[in-house]
Amino acid sequence: MHSVENLEGSIQSSRQEYNNAVGQYQMIRSQIPYCILAPLFGFKAAEYNMGKNQEEASQTAPVSFSQPAPELTAPSEVLPEAEYQCPKCHSKLLQKTGKFGTYWRCENPQCKADFTDKDGEPVIITCPDCHNGYLHKRTLGHQEYWTCSNYPSCKAKYPADASFILTSSTKKS
Repeated sequence: MHSVENLEGSIQSSRQEYNNAVGQYQMIRSQIPYCILAPLFGFKAAEYNMGKNQEEASQTAPVSFSQPAPELTAPSEVLPEAEYQCPKCHSKLLQKTGKFGTYWRCENPQCKADFTDKDGEPVIITCPDCHNGYLHKRTLGHQEYWTCSNYPSCKAKYPADASFILTSSTKKS
């Protein structure tokens, strides 16, 4: 039992050290110029390591006074937010609101891919004509259509109620 308690204490200590490192990484990643460079070089946000019993972890883990410890919440208190990946560069898609409504845009400034929003999720449908672009919902002449993002090289245009559009789903990651 004593060796099991020592092992649990070691695990808690390692978890706390990891969470402190994640806190430092997140702080540095949020500062200029790193907030601009990190996505370009593929440095993604890190996640904290949550133990099975967070209360026990906070009682047994050593406290470091050199920097404030990050606030941790139990996994049951926070619902994970769905993340969507850009199919072009695999960066995170962010939900935006513009003058034409809600849409999704890749966080990578080099990629600039954007997607139509449907019920809070991005609609990611590869163009059936060119197989390179993605379909976007547009309003042309007071009617809604799906058009290819590779316009003008691909002039694909489909009515808003096209059956393959209605049955396709979004991709979660």
